[in-house]
Amino acid sequence: MKKIFTMIFGVVLMCMALPSMAQREGKLVSVGFGIEPGIPVGSAADIFNFNMGFTARVSVHAGPGFATFTSGGIVMIPKNIDQNNSFVAGVQIPFKAGYKYIIARHFFVMGELGYSIYKSYYDSGSNSNLASTSTGGFTYAPSIGVNFGVTELALRYESINLSGDRVDYMGLRIGFNF
Repeated sequence: MKKIFTMIFGVVLMCMALPSMAQREGKLVSVGFGIEPGIPVGSAADIFNFNMGFTARVSVHAGPGFATFTSGGIVMIPKNIDQNNSFVAGVQIPFKAGYKYIIARHFFVMGELGYSIYKSYYDSGSNSNLASTSTGGFTYAPSIGVNFGVTELALRYESINLSGDRVDYMGLRIGFNF
């Protein structure tokens, strides 16, 4: 874990030092990717321990900010991975559109809405085969953050409204925009 944190910290520092044209007023389209660690909140905290994801985002300059289109994958790891628990992981695949409003020179607020496919993976019990169930639902994700060159750091909340249930988490987005 310490090596992963050191590597992520090094990449963030390097990207902050690079001159860039990412998401400036004169640039119409920007493409980026993000690493998204998080912790579940609400009823999801009873089941999951943490989540980690990777997302891709296209941003189009529109007015004082950027219209965004985001997709990717978030893996949610349960609290107990042992022989008594058949649940192995949850996977979210979001498709979101939003707007990133630039408040001041480096600071922004952002809101995204969309749909997420949510898959639950579990041990079926027969010969340790992995089985899954799939559902989906409305997703919303507000965030607040800061941009430094190509690097974006944002604190975010995301909620997936599944039929009869919700999966909510607080997270951090470490993004790189080009």
